[in-house]
Amino acid sequence: MNKQLESLKVSDALLEAERVQNLVGGVPAAAIGNILVAATVIWPMWDIVSASVLLAWYGFVVIVQLARLTLFAVWRRPAETVTKQRWLTFLRIGALLSGLTWGLIPVFFFPESLTHQVFLTLSIVGINAAALSGLSYDRTSLLLFSIPASVPLITSLLTESGELPLALGVLITMFLIYLIVAGQRSSNIFRNMLALREKIDSQNVAMNQAQAVSHLGSFDWDLVSGSLQWSDEHFRLWGLTPNSVTPDSALYRNSIHPDDIAHVESSLRLAVPDDPNYECKYRVIWPDGSEHHVHGRGEVTFNDAGQAIQVVGTTLDITILIKSEERLNFALEGSGDGVWDWDLQTGDLNFSKKGVEMFGYADNDIGNTIAEWHAKFAPEDQIRWNDAIRKLFREKKEKITLESRIRCKDGSYKWVLTRGKVSQRSAEGIVLRMIGIHSDITPRKIAEDELRTARDEAEQANLAKSEFLSRMSHELRTPLNAILGFGQLLEQDTDTPLSQGQTEYVSQILSGGNHLLALVNEILDLSRIESGRLDVTIKSIELTPLINACVSQIKPLSSKRNISIAQEIDAVYNVQADYTRLKQVLLNLLSNAVKYNKYNGNILISCKATGGDLRISVQDTGYGIADEHLSKLFQPFERLPIANQVVEGSGIGLALAKNLVEAMQGEIGVNSMSGEGSTFWFELPLTAPDSSPQQARLID
Repeated sequence: MNKQLESLKVSDALLEAERVQNLVGGVPAAAIGNILVAATVIWPMWDIVSASVLLAWYGFVVIVQLARLTLFAVWRRPAETVTKQRWLTFLRIGALLSGLTWGLIPVFFFPESLTHQVFLTLSIVGINAAALSGLSYDRTSLLLFSIPASVPLITSLLTESGELPLALGVLITMFLIYLIVAGQRSSNIFRNMLALREKIDSQNVAMNQAQAVSHLGSFDWDLVSGSLQWSDEHFRLWGLTPNSVTPDSALYRNSIHPDDIAHVESSLRLAVPDDPNYECKYRVIWPDGSEHHVHGRGEVTFNDAGQAIQVVGTTLDITILIKSEERLNFALEGSGDGVWDWDLQTGDLNFSKKGVEMFGYADNDIGNTIAEWHAKFAPEDQIRWNDAIRKLFREKKEKITLESRIRCKDGSYKWVLTRGKVSQRSAEGIVLRMIGIHSDITPRKIAEDELRTARDEAEQANLAKSEFLSRMSHELRTPLNAILGFGQLLEQDTDTPLSQGQTEYVSQILSGGNHLLALVNEILDLSRIESGRLDVTIKSIELTPLINACVSQIKPLSSKRNISIAQEIDAVYNVQADYTRLKQVLLNLLSNAVKYNKYNGNILISCKATGGDLRISVQDTGYGIADEHLSKLFQPFERLPIANQVVEGSGIGLALAKNLVEAMQGEIGVNSMSGEGSTFWFELPLTAPDSSPQQARLID
């Protein structure tokens, strides 16, 4: 199947257009992000590097990013003479210049302090990780950015004395290699998905053309709501212009000839879960009063209670053929299907011309017996065909539907959908004759396999990402812990106390280090969940003490913004959860309620039993969330815009909270209205007090 994916071809025009579209779309966020990150890099360097050097470098960054934003503005009204290839070249040059700005850091300033070297390393790793998400559509752009941005820093670190700079240099080198590999993989997946889309679009166009030629319409009927979806040709079969009206059950029923309504409804009732096929011939009255004959066929879907809820099928205009023989009435030659007629008394099996041509045979290449035809089935499908026929005879069914592989004249196999019906029985109910059609479904089967393989490739890439994040998080924690440890030693050193300025610097180091360590821990937890390596211990937990502990922990943060926190809990509740993970979820929601709240705002924590579950809600009086952003809330690294505010965070917290709640057999959600605040809630199973924990289990 990998070879099949490699054989997919996508037109250069489509590939270039998609690359340009995706790259241009990411320019504003990337440019602004580069400017902001560059400002963040300058901040801790201000007292150890010349201000003129820092401002010169920052000015270069701003100029390059403004040039990219100008290119974005021009793209919105491009000149006719500028080709997609030239736009792609411009964008790649922008990526190269942007990468060079970061590569100039070791040239302009390379600090001797290990702390600042670690900081620069993390900055370069972060900007490269961001580039992977924004430039993965085009491997060349990714390489043009990442290599110039990383190689100078790698060189500087590797030439520094000491184990830590060497380790940092090796780590960022490994990260750069990963970026190159991931970029190649992403580019291949992007190309394959485009090729599949182009192929499917081409097949859809061909199908619509085939329907128009054969006067065969398709429909999807929701029997519960009464809504209908028709293909363009189906509108024409009803004498209507495509999409001129909204089809529904009433329009369908009112268009059927009054004498045929009972017959149509009876045919639908004949479909049962064991034999869901529907078939009926009836007359349709057009808006101009003319009468037309149609042949409807479909498959009925049933719910668990055995009630019909949906019909999907086709409708064929048989007005011209209505007086023909039954075999011709059943034929769909115009749609590319082959027709067969099987006399069970003699064993004779006759095919239409199309029925043999689709396998590369001439009329006289296939004998007219069922045994000769049966021998052309794939061996395993011969057994399935025999079982299906025996079941039809044993259960006295009227129709048969089977997907199987048929050997062609050149030795290859084609997937075929065979549909048949009993056309004659003896007085004792013995089947004497069957007629039917077979359809070539090989393109559909190949497309299904290709899409399945593409999905598997994407899942494997996601697992590789999780594994990398897990390994990288572990590697980053070691130098971070060293930084925090040295910072705490400096802060607590009473023998040689620090000056006020030095104390402030150490405080900033500890604050930033703790924030970064929390981020690394969140990434590590997220990667553990995604890779199925997170242990939870479920036991009965009394909620009120846990909530009080969380409120006490979050109080210093809320006090800075004069935000009050109230509780509305009417009883003593115990839930089934992991204590540490439950506290982690609640602290995350409370932290967000503070950060995204208004000054002098309020937070309300409430609990409400709903059946066998308990809903814990955290309501704030903040700015709320617009409807169009709600779907992004629980996605990793998604951060929603807040007007005139810069809120600290990484976009991991809610995604991690969702995974943790679901790991504890719970559910999480949000209710919000823009401008009026938000209520985040999660539900966990209620339980009686129990001090004995369940056995720890692995979440996958």
